[in-house]
Amino acid sequence: MQISSPAEVYRKLLLFTLALLFGALELFIPRMPLFPWLKPGFANIITMIWLIRYGFRDALLFGFLRIWITSFFFGFSFFALFPAVLGLLLSVSFMKGIVRINELIPIFGYVGLGITGAFFHNVGQLFALKFLVGEASLFSLQFPVMIGAAILTGALTGILAWRFSLVDLGDGNIVKDSLTIHFVSLQKRVLSLLLLLCMVAVLFLENPWYVAIFMCMAVISSVWVTKSIRSVVMSIRRSWFFVIMIFFVTRWGSGEWSTAFVQLFRLFGWIFCTDLFRKFETDRLFFAFLYRLFPTFDTTLAAALLTVEVFPELMKNGAIKAAINPVVFIKNPSDYLQSMVSMSHNILEEGGWGKRVDKN
Repeated sequence: MQISSPAEVYRKLLLFTLALLFGALELFIPRMPLFPWLKPGFANIITMIWLIRYGFRDALLFGFLRIWITSFFFGFSFFALFPAVLGLLLSVSFMKGIVRINELIPIFGYVGLGITGAFFHNVGQLFALKFLVGEASLFSLQFPVMIGAAILTGALTGILAWRFSLVDLGDGNIVKDSLTIHFVSLQKRVLSLLLLLCMVAVLFLENPWYVAIFMCMAVISSVWVTKSIRSVVMSIRRSWFFVIMIFFVTRWGSGEWSTAFVQLFRLFGWIFCTDLFRKFETDRLFFAFLYRLFPTFDTTLAAALLTVEVFPELMKNGAIKAAINPVVFIKNPSDYLQSMVSMSHNILEEGGWGKRVDKN
């Protein structure tokens, strides 16, 4: 892939880096067992800025790629990916409507934009959860909490997006002239699609023994792929409590143990497939699909490819740790945002991906 505009790729790479750093800020906030989706959504600050600057389709592509990059390093999970994608589609679509209204009559501003994005992102996640889990009582419990939280978190991210829009991002250029797109082999494409079909097919199984077989096969396959039982156990570290809670809620809502065990085995089976997705390079397949879907958005795709290279550097040089600084964030959000921008410039320069342009 040839880089048509090194300056624009640099700006988008900077925004990708900032989105990852803002997302890291959420790590200091503990997750509630029944509401693992409930989080401020600080990365949505960049989504709002991206939507205003580059338009609807480019913002959608940015969101898909950000989800892909995060999954690339922390493991693909059908159970987590589907709600994230559906939430993104709804939030960006409705935020586009708010942007269009603001162009005619500026009445909503960044706060209205943030609340709209958070509201429909949560709606998308909840309907994805209802589709995957199918438990009405869990949906009715989560819906009012998630929607109420969207108003608060959306207003917060809207204010921060407004503050961020006032920050000078600076200019720069990418040092590379072209980037290589790694296409997935036909064998891995077929295996990825078969795995996805299996995971969807499990939705229609009602016999707990059949679903238990699926879960056991997922465990055995993952152990065979990773050569490590510890790696398989670690894949459920973040979500096991939530899955257990769904088990008991399903038992209470349906009144049947068999239905509850179907949910338990299905969710654990999906999570255990994470290592298989990595083995089949499903993340790269997802990128290749986006490349074909958005062939004219080469600067965004190039920035995403470079972000994959930048991400490990964020982990090594302490940038993620620096981003998780709630004291500075709460005391002076403007200084925090500016410090994140400066640190991102330094990371890109020191890593040799880009060079800042001195305006003087």
